[in-house]
Formats: sequence, C-alpha cells, structure tokens
Amino acid sequence: LLPSIFSAFYLSFARCLINQEFGYAVGDRILKKINHIFKKIAFRKNIQFFQCIGDEFCFVLLGDKNTSMVFVHEIQSYLREVAIENIKSIPVYVTASFGIVHGSEITNLLTHANIALKEAKKRNLANQICIFNRTFNDPQSLSNLLPVMHDIRQAINNQNIIPYYQAVVDVLHKEIMGYECLARMQD
Repeated sequence: LLPSIFSAFYLSFARCLINQEFGYAVGDRILKKINHIFKKIAFRKNIQFFQCIGDEFCFVLLGDKNTSMVFVHEIQSYLREVAIENIKSIPVYVTASFGIVHGSEITNLLTHANIALKEAKKRNLANQICIFNRTFNDPQSLSNLLPVMHDIRQAINNQNIIPYYQAVVDVLHKEIMGYECLARMQD
C-alpha cells in the first residue's frame, strides 16, 4: 500500500481595507459569507474545512499536489468572478493568499501550511500561492539573513539607498500609467 498523500492549505484575505473603510461589522459579515460559501464547496468535494481565526481558513484534502492546486485555482477563480458583498451598490470582490503543504505525515501538516501562508503574506501581493519549503522553518536560513538585514538597516540610517524611478508605460496607447522605483544600496 502506498502512503496517503494529504494536502493542506491555509488561506487569508486582505480585508483590512474593508475594515478601515467600512468598519468591522461589514468585514465580519463578509467573513461569514465566505465561511458559508467555503463550507458548501468543501462538503460537495468531501474536503475538511475549518475557519481558524479571523480571516484565516483551512482546507485538508486527500490527494496529490495536482489535486490541491486544481482546488486552489478553483477557489481563486470563484473569488475573482463572484462578488461576495455589495457595499453602496458596488460589488466587493476579495482576494486571498494561500499557504500549501503536501505530505504523508498529517502531524505537522497544518503548522507547515500556516508557515507557508505567512511566507505568501510577506510578499504583500494579492492572490499569492506559496508551497511550504523546509527552509521557511530553518533557523540556519534566518541566521543567513541577519547580516543582510543589518547592512540594509545601516544603509537606510546612513542614507545610502539610491532610488531609481522609471515610468510604467501603456505601449498600446503611448501613455504613462504610473511610476515604479528601484532602490539600490550604495557600498
């Protein structure tokens, strides 16, 4: 018998803007709707589903990496296409970041999925998917970052960061759409 492969993933929503703009009552109402939707999806697909804390949800399913990735993409598509709430007659769509882990040992599955979610959130972008990697939890990899973090802090304190700006251009319409900045650290 081959060992069972489990996939677990945490997902979290970027709802802080909704809370700031419309209040916690609206944010909580949206979370309740999401919880209800996810319960129905999980029940239909025979997947374990939990609301962990606040805006964090967890799914556990039996299947390989492909099975879980298909499911994650289904969730992303659903969130892209379906407005969760209408606020002042304006449809509200939510985005989510995902932390995923696959394995045959269920013991650390949820812990590792949560670590992967934190890594996804560090990217500060919506709709991030991060698959757990042992280096996320490796104290050695953190100790390798400490000197780099120190150098960056020193460069900021000594004003040794040089910004380079460039326009973001819509080549079709030949219009400047915005600007981006690259920061370089001077030695």
